[in-house]
Amino acid sequence: MPIEVKEVSCRYGERTPLEVQALKEISFRAEDGEFVGIMGHTGCGKSTLIQLIAGLLTPGEGQILIDGKDINGPGYDREELRRTLGIVFQYPESQLFETTVWRDVAFALKHLDLSREEKAERVRWVLEAVGFRMERAGKSPLSLSGGEKRRVAIAGVLAARPRILIFDEPLAGLDPWGRLEFLELAARLHRQGNTILMVSHDADALCGYADRILVLDRGRLSAQGTPEEIFGDLERAETLHIGAGEVRRIAQALYEKGRLQSPAITKYKILLGEIKKNNKGR
Repeated sequence: MPIEVKEVSCRYGERTPLEVQALKEISFRAEDGEFVGIMGHTGCGKSTLIQLIAGLLTPGEGQILIDGKDINGPGYDREELRRTLGIVFQYPESQLFETTVWRDVAFALKHLDLSREEKAERVRWVLEAVGFRMERAGKSPLSLSGGEKRRVAIAGVLAARPRILIFDEPLAGLDPWGRLEFLELAARLHRQGNTILMVSHDADALCGYADRILVLDRGRLSAQGTPEEIFGDLERAETLHIGAGEVRRIAQALYEKGRLQSPAITKYKILLGEIKKNNKGR
């Protein structure tokens, strides 16, 4: 079943002189197995939105439904939400606290009704799933590279086997190799049937991996569509305060020089393919 956000509004500091409208009448639907990117300038409400979906905040108005159930409704089982959905915050290495990688991931299983052997098998499975080498499971999480720390933090979330995964600015602070590692991991999780919601300022990353992109502006949902629909018109992308990625700008420059038939390209692989095709015989 999908995630449904219906007319959701949220305020901070309500009924005080410091009241701020964080979100205003947000509505959208994320289908099962969909990869949805969320973009917008700083302070537009992206983090508030994902915390509402994760049940960490309560909306002032509107509903959030997962599997057709209002997660803030009377009688809703919050344990069901924790089993269904996992969230990895920005700089997730700050979530790591145990003495070893193994213990850190195993902590996520503490409240599950599993035998010791089942927990050990789950830890092995999830570390392999995120591509973390088992011979390093005895290392301190603090001794790992940035990319490895992200993998361990994600492993801790995956240990409970949620169907919905939310990532808040997961590329922040990563070097190019760590960035690529994370994106390939997210793509693999998506191919396995997980629903992915990912907040990022990185247009190239979302265009390369997301099925659909939501754009927030001053607490409102200002646009939603495929990467090609969002970034096809560069001027419109600028008015949405998100700009365009490197791929789209290169495509535009090549189009203006007559080297491409269309500038509305947002993915590296497609751009490279079009360049090769149009350069044949030159």
